[in-house]
Amino acid sequence: MIASVLLLMRNRLAFIAYLVSFAGVLIQDLDSFVLRNVTDVFGGDPMLYAIPGTVLVVCVLELWFSRSLADQYYR
Repeated sequence: MIASVLLLMRNRLAFIAYLVSFAGVLIQDLDSFVLRNVTDVFGGDPMLYAIPGTVLVVCVLELWFSRSLADQYYR
């Protein structure tokens, strides 16, 4: 949320905040799917990957968008 507010304010720190958020999502997914093996607990349903995959895609889009705005306004 802080990154979104920074993006609305056209602050160059928005990209860094989104980058920290993306790192947190990667660590959370690593913990869930690799270290704790959540797929075995929930029966290996393929839909188990839908929400984390969507979150990763949205994070990448936010990174791209904030970077493009930073390049446009802060050269």
